[in-house]
Amino acid sequence: MKVELGKIYVNKTWKYLIPTLQGYGDDLVTKLNLVFKLAVGIHDSYLDGASLTEGKNLYLLIDKSYEPENYEKFMEYIRKQKYFRGEYCPEKDVVTSKKHTIIIEIPERFFKAYDKFLQSKYSEMYTKAELTLIFKNKSTPTYDVLSKTGQETFNKYKKFVDKEFKVESDLETLKSGEWELPLKKTEEIFNFKKGDSIFFNEKLDKVWQ
Repeated sequence: MKVELGKIYVNKTWKYLIPTLQGYGDDLVTKLNLVFKLAVGIHDSYLDGASLTEGKNLYLLIDKSYEPENYEKFMEYIRKQKYFRGEYCPEKDVVTSKKHTIIIEIPERFFKAYDKFLQSKYSEMYTKAELTLIFKNKSTPTYDVLSKTGQETFNKYKKFVDKEFKVESDLETLKSGEWELPLKKTEEIFNFKKGDSIFFNEKLDKVWQ
């Protein structure tokens, strides 16, 4: 992940998984809106093997220098919640760092969504009722991918696939699959060092559980 202060890093975790936090109610959503979230991921390689990584968690990287009073209010609130799993500074210089990471377990009702996300099965993450609950605006590419609706979104995906892989993909074959590429480790995991494997494999790679 290439995270910069003042900018939001939008990855698949941000688009498809962080909406599950709405399952904790409007209070958390309101509090989260008080802080500047730089990025969100499914793991941080710095914590490989640590006990606080167990479970189905989200890692939220926050800019604590943005409206410090709101940041302090948020941290006071989040530390008291039962789904709060931990916190740490992602940089060596804790004193001067403007970044802070919190770990939140997603709502139990969305554990299946988390598992399907790790398998890159985006259209199987949510039921129709859950999509209605989470996404008020249904006219977005994110909703289209999750529900496999929206011809314009599919057309853009096909065009991208054909260009990226230099092929002329079969329309029906592509449409029957997911309308999004599989997870890439470098995009969804903080501090992941590039290796031989690019795409995330849920069965082989989730060693931190």
